[in-house]
Amino acid sequence: LRSTGRKEPLQRHDFGWTLGGPILRGKLHFFASQEWNRERRGVLRSGQVPTAEERQGRFGGPGIPGCTPPRPLDPLTGRPFPGNVIPDSRLSPGGLLLLQLYPLPNTVPEAGGCTNWVDSLPTRITWRQDNVRLDYSLDERTRLMVRATQDGWANSAPNATSANGLWGDDPYPAVESAWKQPGRSMIAQLTRSLGSRGINTLRLAYSANRFDITPEGEDPELGKAINATIPPLFPPE
Repeated sequence: LRSTGRKEPLQRHDFGWTLGGPILRGKLHFFASQEWNRERRGVLRSGQVPTAEERQGRFGGPGIPGCTPPRPLDPLTGRPFPGNVIPDSRLSPGGLLLLQLYPLPNTVPEAGGCTNWVDSLPTRITWRQDNVRLDYSLDERTRLMVRATQDGWANSAPNATSANGLWGDDPYPAVESAWKQPGRSMIAQLTRSLGSRGINTLRLAYSANRFDITPEGEDPELGKAINATIPPLFPPE
């Protein structure tokens, strides 16, 4: 894989605080904490993209051996277009919009390779977690613990794609997704000592998280324009 020729950025900062102590000595204690993470990294992306001439329907130029698909045929005649050039009147408006998903080539493929576009895009990933815990001694043998945790991470476009375990996005930056995953959990636990015989524990727990995915990128409205130009196979009811 060809390099971009420059060092990819990588910055990571972790910071936070903790605080705990008695509220009622010997009876009620608390603990609280917060932690943040701020990361900025360069994500290497690459692919084979159409050339400027191919975007205009001109396929007479030199291709990439073993990579460039066959010259397009006129579906009305079954023969190549004259001069391997598709007339402007025959170019699909939807196809022209689809081509805007791809950047222009910025490198020459290495021998035996097909990659003609390589870039390192900086992405930002943020994470935060909040914790609160209370411990209460009802008596010498019975304790109650309550804990609440809230956390979440966010990765705006250009996102980290597979480097961050995400899915559903192609490597090109025109249309991407911004990701957020907020989550929370709560636990209430009652513990009673049975002396040397054992311990009884009653625990109630709740946890939930979700994914919020919104369109972003260099042209976030491009997807809507493509969908409006090319009718879907299964139109919405």
